[in-house]
Amino acid sequence: MKDFFKSLIVVVFAFLLSSCTHEKTAGTTVPSVKVEVSASSSPVPLSEISDFSIIPLPTSDSLLVDEIRNIHSDSEYVYVSDGSSIYKFAYDGSLAGQVSKRGSGPDEYLGIDDFQINKDGNVLILSRNLKSLLLYSWENKLLKKMDIGLWAMNICLLGNKVLLFTGNEETPSKNQLHLFDMSTGQIERSFKPINETKAGYLHIMGKNIFRMLSDEVCVFSEMFNDSIYKITADSYGVERIFDWDGHNVPASFYEKNYANVMEFFRDFHQVGTYAYGINVYLENPSSYWVSYYYQQNCFLSIVPKNGGRVLISDKLILDTSFGEYPIELIEAAMFVQDSGNIIIPLDVMSVKEHLSSSSKDLVGRDWQEVPDDSNPYLLVISPKK
Repeated sequence: MKDFFKSLIVVVFAFLLSSCTHEKTAGTTVPSVKVEVSASSSPVPLSEISDFSIIPLPTSDSLLVDEIRNIHSDSEYVYVSDGSSIYKFAYDGSLAGQVSKRGSGPDEYLGIDDFQINKDGNVLILSRNLKSLLLYSWENKLLKKMDIGLWAMNICLLGNKVLLFTGNEETPSKNQLHLFDMSTGQIERSFKPINETKAGYLHIMGKNIFRMLSDEVCVFSEMFNDSIYKITADSYGVERIFDWDGHNVPASFYEKNYANVMEFFRDFHQVGTYAYGINVYLENPSSYWVSYYYQQNCFLSIVPKNGGRVLISDKLILDTSFGEYPIELIEAAMFVQDSGNIIIPLDVMSVKEHLSSSSKDLVGRDWQEVPDDSNPYLLVISPKK
C-alpha cells in the first residue's frame, strides 16, 4: 500500500510539472549553484541540521481542520488554510482567530486558493473562481473586495501592491506575473512571458511560489524551473540558477510535438535521467537548502557555501526525547516561510501507529489524551545557520 501511495504521489507531482529549463537575463551573468544529484541517500536526523519545535493543533467538534493547503507564519502566530477557512494559532497551539466565510453571498468567497496577512494583521484571500481578492478582519468581516480579472493561483504582497501568479493560464498580456495595485484596482504591469512551447502540457504550479525577503522584495521560484527570481514593484530578474549536476532538462525536450499531457509525461519518465523541481528553496549565510525530484523520488540537498560536504537525503528523522518519526519527503507537504523556516504538517494517527509501543506522543502527551480524529501537528524546522 505504501508503494502504491508513493507511486500515486509521483504521478500527482508529474502533473504539477511546470518549466524545467532555466532562463537567463539578457546581458547579465547569473550565478549558478551546482547541486550534486544522487538516487541514494541516508536518513538524516533533524537535530543534526536544524532546530525544531512541534505545535499540536487543538481538536474539538467545532475545530476540525481539513487537508492543509497553505501555511504562513510570523513571530507571534501561525496561519493555516484548509481551502475553506483560515485559522490563526499561537505557537502554543491555542486558536487565536478564524476567518470562515465560504459561500456564494456578496461578502463570501467560493474557496481559498492563497492568502496573505497584511501589515495591519488582516487577511487577504485569493478566490480564483471569483477572480477576486477579498480582505477580511479576524472578526470575520469583509473589509474590501477587489476584482483582478485573472485566473490567479498565488499571491504575494509588495507594500500596497499584490503580485499575482497565473502560471501558464492564458492572459491578455501572455505573461505569468502581474502587479496589481490595490489603491487603483488595476493591473499596473505584467511580466515573465508564458513559454508557448511548454504551455500545452505544463500549467499548474507547486506550493512555495513566493517568499518575502522584506516588505518590498520577494523571491519567486516555480515548482519545476531551475531559476530563482528576485522581484520588487519596479524590477524583475533571475537571481540564481541551479545546475542539477548535468541532469537539467534540455530545452530540446519540449520541442517535440506531443499529442497530450499523458504522452508528454510518459516520454519524460521513460528518459529517467532528469532532476527537476524547486519546491523548497532557502538561502542562509552558510548554505542553500533546495529540493529536487529525481528517479521518481524527492530529495533535499543542503549545499554549503564554503564548498564543504553536500548533504542529500530523501528522508528526515524527527528525533525527540519521546521517540523518532520518519518523514518521507516524497509524501511530505513542505511550506517555506518568509522567516526562513519550513513547516510540515504531520498526521497524528500516522505518528501514533509508528510509535505504537510508546505511551507518549512526540510532545509528551499520553496517547489516551489524543483523539483519533486529532488535528495535525505542525513541525516547525529552523535551519542551522
